[in-house]
Amino acid sequence: MNAAPFIISSALVIATTSAAMACEGCAAPQAGFTIGGTASTTTIDPQTTTDFDATGFGVLARYTHPLSARIGVYGQLDYQFLDGKSPTGNTETKNGQSVAVGLHLQAADQVSLRASAGRAFVNSKHVTLGDVEANGTVIGLGLGYHWDQSSAIVGEYRTFNLDDRFGNADATSFAIGYEYRF
Repeated sequence: MNAAPFIISSALVIATTSAAMACEGCAAPQAGFTIGGTASTTTIDPQTTTDFDATGFGVLARYTHPLSARIGVYGQLDYQFLDGKSPTGNTETKNGQSVAVGLHLQAADQVSLRASAGRAFVNSKHVTLGDVEANGTVIGLGLGYHWDQSSAIVGEYRTFNLDDRFGNADATSFAIGYEYRF
């Protein structure tokens, strides 16, 4: 009787079992849906006023296909609250919203890369100028750290290319958030 098939089969079983035990509890990528929330800080630099600093929040959702658990798509919706003063000292408020879609790449078991693009809108309540609206695009680049198969911390740097009736009203933003797989 030829023992080679039995030896090969036994070796495969041992190797597979060892690999599974070694990876037990690791953050290997999985398919499915992930939801999360973000907190952000934003600085808007309009031509008509001084810079505005903002705090905001957002929600995001990601889907990863079973055929390629390392690649996923995600969408995010963000809202910013801004307050500041014009050069003449008048108080202003600015509120912004942005929506974006992006691509998620699981570069390693615990590290992911992401890039997004979308649209942004800012509404300014100015004491002397009235309502000033700015529209434009937003792009983002980010990283994620996955410490287990269901939880991750993500960070994203975003740039806004905005224009209002007076000219450029560009902005930069940094967001940090938490994702949970359900």
